[in-house]
Amino acid sequence: MNAKHLLRFIKKKCKYNYDEVVEVEKDGTELRLRDVFARLSIEPYDLSIDKLAVMADGGTFQRFDKFNLKYNPCGDSLLRTVFLKTDNHLGGRYLAELTKELLDDLEETKYQLAEYRLSIYGRKPTEWSRLAKWVIGHGLVSEYNRWMCAPPVPHDCSACCACSEVSAADGLATSDGQPCAMPEPDCVPRTDQPRTNPGSDHA
Repeated sequence: MNAKHLLRFIKKKCKYNYDEVVEVEKDGTELRLRDVFARLSIEPYDLSIDKLAVMADGGTFQRFDKFNLKYNPCGDSLLRTVFLKTDNHLGGRYLAELTKELLDDLEETKYQLAEYRLSIYGRKPTEWSRLAKWVIGHGLVSEYNRWMCAPPVPHDCSACCACSEVSAADGLATSDGQPCAMPEPDCVPRTDQPRTNPGSDHA
């Protein structure tokens, strides 16, 4: 996916789904797509590739924070949640529709192959099966693409103050200077006993 494709998709959703509820806040407040853009003080039809700011530049790969920021359209994490997440209020439907367009393009060209990546954060053991259900449930299986799951790399929590905050919020062990504890994924027993999880056993 490139910035132009993402821009075109966002504008299409704003045209046809502007009043759809796309997120629910912790206090129960429902946010429509128009509310998301109102918070950003941006008219969707004024969006441009430059405003999205998702294209890499010379300094993008020098620091992880700058690299990660490129995943936030317009520098806003809410837009990332709505359009580029699988575990949001919409169940990742927008990302699935966008991915489906990319897979259709691959099948049309016939001579291109892709290896799209899904991130595993290691916070919950059910992440693997949830992602498998998302891929299969939205029909995102194609002979022109192979899905790659990228698990987190263990690191020293004592050097990462943000890590302990995330761990505490997700109910994991807090930092004591030891590497992060990643829950055992559920993909192994589900592969061994596929009937326990119909629909994701062949993902």
